Amino acid sequence: MKKLIASLLAIGAAGLLSAQEGVHFAIGARGNFGFGLGSSTNVAENYALSLYDAQWDSWVDQAKANGYAIGTKQDLDLLWDDTNLSVKPFQSFLAGGALVGRISFDSVPGLYIQPEIGFSHNQVKYTYSWEYSKDKRTATYKYHYDYEAEGDGSMSYSSIDIPILAGYDVELGHGMVVSPYGGLNLSIPIGKVSWTDGASTQTRTGTYNYLDASGNVTGSRSADQINQTTKTNSSSIDSKITNGVIPGLILGTGFGYKFDDHNMIFGDLRYLLDFIAVKGETDLKEATRKSAKETGTSFNWDADDEKYNEDFRFDTFTRRALTFGISYYYFF
Repeated sequence: MKKLIASLLAIGAAGLLSAQEGVHFAIGARGNFGFGLGSSTNVAENYALSLYDAQWDSWVDQAKANGYAIGTKQDLDLLWDDTNLSVKPFQSFLAGGALVGRISFDSVPGLYIQPEIGFSHNQVKYTYSWEYSKDKRTATYKYHYDYEAEGDGSMSYSSIDIPILAGYDVELGHGMVVSPYGGLNLSIPIGKVSWTDGASTQTRTGTYNYLDASGNVTGSRSADQINQTTKTNSSSIDSKITNGVIPGLILGTGFGYKFDDHNMIFGDLRYLLDFIAVKGETDLKEATRKSAKETGTSFNWDADDEKYNEDFRFDTFTRRALTFGISYYYFF
């Protein structure tokens, strides 16, 4: 980062020295905030599927211990007649600021190159719901349970963003300009991905019947014994970020007002599209321990769990956001 700032300063100095040769330089600052636009989040689904893969062997052992013949992941799926997970992002948000530079050329009036370096805080919030049914029959009993659950959560991380943009100023007169622009963005995630699983509610309904030696029903449990509602408190996990640089695209347009030859205020609207998701890595044992502590449940971790304790990686979310910015430029 120090090298990049030094490079921007060097460009500024070069601009000052070469202005008389047809190259002009400006520096400025930009603040922005934005909201998600587009399919930016498969947050819980990505996390759940990755966890599913990580714990597959453990779940197979548990299923076999309960008398199920398990051969493939599809076989495990058949333990539940219907399993539906629905995840709906309801808010994506980012905010930040940047130092910006502008290089323009007398040889191509209106054309400019704009490098930036900035900081962004990126967050997505979502709600989820899932349901499945479970059946089991032995020589002495059989049951059918229907489960439903709903809750919410969020994921967030911070990043250093380095856009390299090209634009074109169209003079409107009276100091007004309109400027379409676009270019590449290089995003460097920093810190950790913070994942918060909000309070959730799970309900169970169904039937439970006792059987005689011939398989006939001899009795059943009451609804009070079967039906239950379980609520959990919110919990949080900090996951290590495994990405290096995330490439992306920026497209935008803005309007500026020049007070004089040196000062301009510029407001713009830009669309940010990262090409890949931020990737996280979590230690299963520590995540389970922390979640149990925060939700007030018991921490259970036995030898079988330890066999499958490993860091597992998962995609969080891909930034796709419409941002609003306001900038100030000083032209040398």
